[in-house]
Amino acid sequence: MKLNRMGVLTALLVVVAGIGLFARTRIPGHDVQVPPFDPLQAGTPQTPTWTYISLLARSKEADTRAAEAIEAAGVDRKGIEIVRRRELRREFADRFLDLARTHPKDPAVIDALGWVVANCPDSPQGAAAVDRLIRDWIESEHLTAVCEQIVAVGLANGASEPLFREILRRNSHPDVRARASLNLARHLRNRYDQASSDPTSSGRADALFGEAEALLEEVIEKNGERRHGRQSMAEAAEAELFELRRLCVGDVAPEIEGEDLEGRPMRLGDYRGQVVVLEFWGHWCSVCRWMYPHERMLVKRMRGRPFALLGVNSDTPDMAGQAAAKEDLGWKSWRDGGQVYGGRIARTWNVQALPTTYILDHRGVIRHKIEPRADGHDPAHQILDDRDQARDKWQLRAEEISAVVDRLVKEAEAARASSRPIPGSAPQIGATR
Repeated sequence: MKLNRMGVLTALLVVVAGIGLFARTRIPGHDVQVPPFDPLQAGTPQTPTWTYISLLARSKEADTRAAEAIEAAGVDRKGIEIVRRRELRREFADRFLDLARTHPKDPAVIDALGWVVANCPDSPQGAAAVDRLIRDWIESEHLTAVCEQIVAVGLANGASEPLFREILRRNSHPDVRARASLNLARHLRNRYDQASSDPTSSGRADALFGEAEALLEEVIEKNGERRHGRQSMAEAAEAELFELRRLCVGDVAPEIEGEDLEGRPMRLGDYRGQVVVLEFWGHWCSVCRWMYPHERMLVKRMRGRPFALLGVNSDTPDMAGQAAAKEDLGWKSWRDGGQVYGGRIARTWNVQALPTTYILDHRGVIRHKIEPRADGHDPAHQILDDRDQARDKWQLRAEEISAVVDRLVKEAEAARASSRPIPGSAPQIGATR
């Protein structure tokens, strides 16, 4: 038996809060009453569905405690605690995989395998989960939930690419195929961004661009009316297509016109000649608030140089103004509020979550993009860096931005000093590919 997504959430509320009510949950082909229960209590029915929900509740509780342990650990122990947490997730991944091995034909294991792919993508367990989904479930209509799980945590990456490709090759269900196409196109667009930054890989970049474009055009043509969260599939695919064609590394940034937080006209084109960090943010977003100190330091360090930090704010006008004053956010932002991820500007730039950062050089060319971290709202701020050292993940983000800004500001200053355009100068803002 496989619970649908709303059914899983309902059952989890019963698990965690101990609500003394019956929760009605739809299971394909059935309509059953699910009584409240304690998944840790002996005697719980050991059906695959109950086992999956129990593991999900246990993994959430254990992960939260591990995150708290990381934040409470001393400097010398943070790295140890982070490794323990990573191994804890892999331990639960092994349990979900055991469930799939024990009940290979029960649809409940689809969600279990999806959890492994989403939470342990770059691990042997993640690869094993992808292999088992391809082997046992590649033709199932219930793979829609797996596609949603992967995208929900921002992990449409190389680990899941084989699954998406096999879905498109072998799955006949339009809803599953549409989501696999959209997810694969996003992954290919990310790969295209990386390849565009490497002058030796232009042929590979062109191939990635062409495949992603074809996938998105097919979604619009064949699946446009299907729903995708708060959008139709056509709207989601069109936004992805715009990002692919106009918002990748090497593209000239589209013009942004609107009002600043005080209602005065504001244009991106007015900042031509300066390196621009364009930050989509909202004070309602805790992750954005964690970045304030780093942004204040960057603005202070770059004072007097060809640099500007500009924001696109998704709060209501009153909240945005109060936040800017209280937090000493002395840089300008466009008003783009009233919706969770922003309004017209954010939709045009296909912003899916906050904070999203673009860095433009002095010609208005997009030179770097930093999308939100998959663990953005994780209570543990500490992660392991490339050298397996415990680091604050927001400090790492700030350092990445600073390094790119330093390099591009030097380019701008050199171009200004020479009074000549540097090789490969770009057309005006708003030009198309």
